[in-house]
Amino acid sequence: EIQIAAAPTESDALALLDKARSQGGQILAGASPYTEPVKKDATTLYRARFAGFADKREARAACAHLTKQKFACYAIAE
Repeated sequence: EIQIAAAPTESDALALLDKARSQGGQILAGASPYTEPVKKDATTLYRARFAGFADKREARAACAHLTKQKFACYAIAE
């Protein structure tokens, strides 16, 4: 899995996932976008993530590509 952002609303997180997918090309073709709510104090943030990579190497390659497209990105241990 990779995470590209934590947004204040689910719709913001989904918009970021759509933008990343449009700029991600083949590297995100088999990945599944999803949001994950997380509470921080009294605030809920929505993590924008992609799952479905074959291994950590593939997830890191996706992050490297997205970073070149000006996205923050990091691979998450499953």
